[in-house]
Amino acid sequence: MADDFFEQLAQAEVPPVPPRLDSQFRRRLNQLLLVTQLFDFTLKAMPYAAGHFIASVAHLIKLTVAGPSEPEPRQEPKQS
Repeated sequence: MADDFFEQLAQAEVPPVPPRLDSQFRRRLNQLLLVTQLFDFTLKAMPYAAGHFIASVAHLIKLTVAGPSEPEPRQEPKQS
C-alpha cells in the first residue's frame, strides 16, 4: 500500500518554481530576522545594559556623596 502512494507521488507532475520565489522568500526572511533581532535587543540586551549602567551610576553617586570608605583596621593575630 505504501509503495502505491510513493509511485503515484513519483509520477505526479510538479509545476515549475516561480522566478520571483527566491526574492520573495529572502525579503520575508530578512524582515522576520530583523523583527526578531530588534525584539531580542529591545527586551533582553537593553534592560541588561541599563541595569549595569544604573548600578555603576548609583555607585558613583554614593562615592561622591559619602566619600571613599576607609578600610577597617586589621587585627594582628595574637602570638602566644
